[in-house]
Amino acid sequence: MKGFRGTLIFAVFVAAVVGLALWQYKHSKHEAKEKTANAKLFHSLASNNVVEFDMRSSKDSYKLKKVGAKWHVVAPFSDLANESAVQSTLSSIFSQPFAIAEKGKTPVDWSKFGLVTPEYTFKFHFADGKTQSLKIGRVRTYDDGYYLRRDDEPALLVGYRGWDTILQKRADDFRFMKPELSGANLHFVKIRSFFKGKRLDFTIVEKKGEWVDPALPEVRLSKNKVNVWINAIRDIVADTVASDTKTRSDLQKYGLISPEIELEVAYNNPPKSFHKIEISGPKNSELHWYASDNPAIYEMDSSKAKPLLKSIDDLRDLKYVFAFNETQAAHLIYKRVTDAATGHKGAKPVKPVYIALDKVNGNWQLHTPNPKKEVNQVGVRDFLAYLRGLRAAKFLKYNVPEALKENEVVIKNKSGKVIYRLQFGGSVTDKLNKTAKIEYYACKSSASNEYFAVTQATLDDLVNKNMVENVPNFLTPKKPASSPAGSKTAIGVVHETKIVKGRK
Repeated sequence: MKGFRGTLIFAVFVAAVVGLALWQYKHSKHEAKEKTANAKLFHSLASNNVVEFDMRSSKDSYKLKKVGAKWHVVAPFSDLANESAVQSTLSSIFSQPFAIAEKGKTPVDWSKFGLVTPEYTFKFHFADGKTQSLKIGRVRTYDDGYYLRRDDEPALLVGYRGWDTILQKRADDFRFMKPELSGANLHFVKIRSFFKGKRLDFTIVEKKGEWVDPALPEVRLSKNKVNVWINAIRDIVADTVASDTKTRSDLQKYGLISPEIELEVAYNNPPKSFHKIEISGPKNSELHWYASDNPAIYEMDSSKAKPLLKSIDDLRDLKYVFAFNETQAAHLIYKRVTDAATGHKGAKPVKPVYIALDKVNGNWQLHTPNPKKEVNQVGVRDFLAYLRGLRAAKFLKYNVPEALKENEVVIKNKSGKVIYRLQFGGSVTDKLNKTAKIEYYACKSSASNEYFAVTQATLDDLVNKNMVENVPNFLTPKKPASSPAGSKTAIGVVHETKIVKGRK
């Protein structure tokens, strides 16, 4: 019995020892994998501290250098570099995984791995003065990986297929290929264009935070639209480089002696710092351009010119003609002469409408009390909010006097001062083709001296807001008597009073 117990104890002891050995083996193997996975290709050196790097190979070579805060391509040509392209490439290089194939206990035969005369050599310079090189061998691994060597270190490293994309990079892939324009302090933009027969020639300047055309000071420009246009100019992106130089023969070759589009911008700081962009007419489907601060001539698809070709009308503020302070509204008058459903005086005379409301203790009420009528508070708020949210469809080059005689909305403050007036009614038509057309009301508001147009459907939606309705105890009969007093108008209200001729 004792012999059996001793054998059992010994077996348990052996199993424990074997189990511990297996655990230690697996744990050490896992630790080795973790160390390899967490190891950094360039030890403690970081990609964001690189200030210069160059790549040399039998196929190509390039050199990039950080000047101040900006990266530049300095070889084989000189050009501003694309910051994101440089940073993403550096980040990709420094984060490449690797394994140690031979640790250097015995000398490595570097010729076997194509590392005596490597296929690619990268050299990195860091802000603290340190340098680091990486050689990539001419011989590939069995799974199309890469053999690597850091500086003259004795260890042979193995890299993976992630290097494929990095090694395909060429100098042109790092070019900025955009105008070197800043968005800050910009105060002057000029365009001259005869592109595709469309003539554009105007200048806008920034004054006290607003953009204006000195030749048309009465025209209100949209700050947002101007900023979008400026961004489109600044974000012109070439598809490729046509020429590394801008000699007269180069300009002649690419149609840039007499360009079809000229853009000019200037900054407040430094003063009178003009930057020009010249763009040729389309050659096949391509345009060629250069900027005064760029060293090359670039090529891009002609479709990229479209966002650049803005007229003054394209930059206009279409909303300001409906701008008023809704919180100051204390008196509201709506007059109608034409039929709101069509915008025209019909064959039969249209009953005029006159609605006058006052705001008392936060609620709207009829200026002339009527026991049969009550004010729809939500309807009035909707009317004002809808009015304030409108925008002009277009500005007119001529006056339409009929607009001043037909429909009118007047808003006054507590003291009775008019804070906004909108008059509309004259009909304007755009013929789109033989069968289609758009009907507008011609409009004039107190916010502008110009006449403008809004689609009739848009303003019909405004005046059909249900501001005044019948009191339930005084519902209009289905078949009204000959007297029009109970009839319902096109905007769902009964006339409070008729318009008196000449009444304002």
